[in-house]
Amino acid sequence: WDPNTGGFYKWALTATVGKDHPNGSYAISNSAYIAAKQDAWATGEVLKASEAGLIDVSLLGNDYTRAISRLQFCSVAVKMAEKMAGKAITPAPSGTFSDTDSEYARKAATAGITQGVGGGRYNPTGQITKGDFALMLVRAFGFTASDTVSFKDVPADSYYAQAISVAHQLGIATGYNGSFEPKRALTRQEAMLMVYRALQADGNPLNNGLTADLSVYRDSGQIAGGAREALGALILMGVVEGDGNGTLRPLDRLNRAETACLMHRLMTL
Repeated sequence: WDPNTGGFYKWALTATVGKDHPNGSYAISNSAYIAAKQDAWATGEVLKASEAGLIDVSLLGNDYTRAISRLQFCSVAVKMAEKMAGKAITPAPSGTFSDTDSEYARKAATAGITQGVGGGRYNPTGQITKGDFALMLVRAFGFTASDTVSFKDVPADSYYAQAISVAHQLGIATGYNGSFEPKRALTRQEAMLMVYRALQADGNPLNNGLTADLSVYRDSGQIAGGAREALGALILMGVVEGDGNGTLRPLDRLNRAETACLMHRLMTL
């Protein structure tokens, strides 16, 4: 890891021993592995996520501390789904969306991970929303539910309507006063709370109720009361951690490194 650029470099060592090289010869080369800015806490996990095949370096860009876009989130989610299924997803036809022809977007559409936003558009640069994240969790864990729950701001024919219904029935995500706010960008604590509830619904013991001491983080006072147990449990499990500067940033948006780390950790629990 290069602390000056925040990037990773992968080094290859080749050794040759033979009659032409009786003492052995060594060739060392380096190539950019993840030449991207990222917080120090994320360096090891981002590398693991990349080695697990969850990251498309060319798509996530050169600053992993920035908020993740719909298309970038989609690329990680698609790679996770393919890894867990052990097979590639067949993409929807080229031209499915008018504002991107990304194969990730078209694969996500086929698999039901994310869909367009209407009018033939995908909105690839938009922020990841509560509805998108609920859909990703339901698809990743394979959750189903027999009943249907509706919200006044979730059209019955929207791509995430069924997943939101399932997520609500399983207690993964909730609404307020008849609304779900599916298009609202997620904060870190909201995403972690949904992950925690998804693990609960999946039967994970979640440390048998044990949680980490949140008071060691300088901004622990920003954590909502309803999210404290979830963050404490996920920190103890190693699913989420602070930023290396003594803070959790619960009110910040999910960034690229955090999303890659989260997907990898969920996949390897």
